[in-house]
Amino acid sequence: MAAEIKPLRGAQPAKTTPTDKPVLVSKVEGIGDDINAATLINGGTGVISISDDKSVRIWQQRDSGQYWPMPVGLLEEYE
Repeated sequence: MAAEIKPLRGAQPAKTTPTDKPVLVSKVEGIGDDINAATLINGGTGVISISDDKSVRIWQQRDSGQYWPMPVGLLEEYE
């Protein structure tokens, strides 16, 4: 399973031109739940993700190009 980028709730769409096309640089596979937030780290060789299951993971890119997860913990529920 690959990660799918969803628009942020309530966010305004980014302004693009008709010639702008997204380019897939890399894929993170093996994610079971929807990711709510992600950020690149280490110059793009790592990703921190927060998922619907409230897990926080650090994905480190290996020499093979694949990303391997390192579970960090679960977020506390808050309102």
